[in-house]
Amino acid sequence: MVLVVKDGAQWLPQCLLALSRQTHPRIGVLAVDNASTDGSAALLESALGPDRVLRLGRNEGFGGSVRRALETELARQADYVLFLHDDTVLAPQAVARMVEAAEAVPGCGVVGPKVLDWEGRGVLLEVGSSSDRFGYAYGPLEEGEIDQGQYDRVREVLFVSSVAMLVARQVWSTVGPPDERFTSYHESLDFCWRARLAGFRVLVAPGAVALHRAATLRGEREGSAAEGARRRYHRERGALASMLKNYSLPSLAWVLPLYFLVGLARVVGLALARRLDEASQVLAAWGWNLLHLPGTLRRRRRVQSVRRVPDRVVRRSMAPTWIRLRRWVAAAVEELLPPWARAGQAGQPLRVRLAQVAADHPGLVAWPLAAVLALVSYRGLLGADPLVGGALGAPPGAPSAYFRELASAVRSTGLGGAHPASPALGLLGVGSVLALGSPALLHKLLLLLLPAVAGVATFRAVRRATGSGPAAAAAGALYGLSSPVLWALSTGRVEILVFLAGAPWLATKLSLAFEPDL
Repeated sequence: MVLVVKDGAQWLPQCLLALSRQTHPRIGVLAVDNASTDGSAALLESALGPDRVLRLGRNEGFGGSVRRALETELARQADYVLFLHDDTVLAPQAVARMVEAAEAVPGCGVVGPKVLDWEGRGVLLEVGSSSDRFGYAYGPLEEGEIDQGQYDRVREVLFVSSVAMLVARQVWSTVGPPDERFTSYHESLDFCWRARLAGFRVLVAPGAVALHRAATLRGEREGSAAEGARRRYHRERGALASMLKNYSLPSLAWVLPLYFLVGLARVVGLALARRLDEASQVLAAWGWNLLHLPGTLRRRRRVQSVRRVPDRVVRRSMAPTWIRLRRWVAAAVEELLPPWARAGQAGQPLRVRLAQVAADHPGLVAWPLAAVLALVSYRGLLGADPLVGGALGAPPGAPSAYFRELASAVRSTGLGGAHPASPALGLLGVGSVLALGSPALLHKLLLLLLPAVAGVATFRAVRRATGSGPAAAAAGALYGLSSPVLWALSTGRVEILVFLAGAPWLATKLSLAFEPDL
């Protein structure tokens, strides 16, 4: 058994006490201390003896600690090694049940227990996990799900957590130790994925029970806050590196382009939600993989040299497409919620939080709906260039025509007759310059965007007058879709659309003259 410790003196005595009560007849414990500063190393030596404790000069992480332990003579003599975190307490029969499962199922190489929450003893934390095609972990459990025996059968899974992972000697001698570059949760997926490719089976034995404190996740371990803030970075980094190592070349040919396409969409979504730190973490993870590509390729050669199973067999244990899509949509909506909505209503279902956000901020909901409605309504106009017909005048070929007409003493027939030049000609000329020098594009933008401007102006005017967001959103939608606006749009009367768009603002200013306190 390899017990990995990092500043765990607070909960380490319970972990060691549970190991002493195991019913399996042959258990040897080798502890690896990752430069703890809270007296954990001394506690381990007093309980196990100095010869059973490896003291590391620096924190090498879980994967690096396991690598050091597997190089010892004690590990080479063992038929099985149990990887164990210091914040995990095993039930008395846990080791015996995992060994029984490993020996009862042919080809089994990795076994994990049923993991329950340390404090809420009936809350399930893990019963085996899977991932999607892109290496993002997926578990079947709902948040706070209570153990009622619903998962109490031995099952084959894609991976089990390293909080308590029984590994046969043939596995680590074939595929190597866990990748020391990953954090604990991600090296579990990578390690079991490699074991599956080498032909070993990964099982979860629910008869074996472990209680996990999740000290790092809860911020109880030194440095855990910084690691938590970089969780997305570690997830993206481990997912991409695992794909590069474990997929065959034909699989990489279609998975990688799709991964980067989805990743770019995620970066854009995070940027739009003003979560720039998380967007930068995704890009930084890609940069890390680029810089460490030579090391990843060296590890890939070993993985592919011992491959016995094609990718299609491993993909059977991955999350189904419909589950992944549902999770992605929910995650995307969650990411686009403002931070106060995510934090202020934590624990409530997503639909409840969305309904509350819609009630408190109707504009946040109205804008996407208006955009979808505009795309459907304007689908026949967006590709037409230039727009012609109705009362819409033919635009000139260049912006300079507007300026010449403004400065000319004689009006041309197409631009207004014998009246004095309208200042609107200058505005149209400037607008055409801003519209990439295309008066035709300016006409299209004015015609298609002015109804939206009218709706927004009404929304702001009504909200200022009533203070009610929902009432303002309803008024803006009704005005923007009113008969005068739609008639002016359908007949191409830009000048009327300009008046209708400015009328709400003008009405607000005129109302100031009748304020009772003036």
